[in-house]
Amino acid sequence: MKQLIADLISAMEYHVEQTRPVHMTTVAIQAAKDALKAMPAQEPVAVDATTMELAESVGLIGPASRTHDLHAAIQRFHDLICANATLKAAKMAADAISEATPPKREWVGLTDEEIHKADPLPHVMFDQQRIDFARAIEAKLKERNA
Repeated sequence: MKQLIADLISAMEYHVEQTRPVHMTTVAIQAAKDALKAMPAQEPVAVDATTMELAESVGLIGPASRTHDLHAAIQRFHDLICANATLKAAKMAADAISEATPPKREWVGLTDEEIHKADPLPHVMFDQQRIDFARAIEAKLKERNA
């Protein structure tokens, strides 16, 4: 494990030399160096299949790692991390939007009594005409706001 971290540090430093310094990469290099210094002698550990598949898919282990193109492996790993971070950020934004969006309220129409009270000219229409007219207006409003 120590050798792998040392190789990763070397590959990341090479990547920075060949491209440009990126703050996150610089922080990752320093964190890896600190972790490497603090590491005790490594005992054998079991690694789950998913982690092994990820490491092999980016070329950190397996046949692709034997090409000694650690720069490309680091770049693929970096791309996966960035894609994962983008997906997490998109999900967080979608969650924030859904939490900020007020829930749709159920339509509640006026009662006949409320229609009668709201009519400024109660003597112009008969009671049923007034209610039918108000219900027609409610139906249009409901259609537009549904």
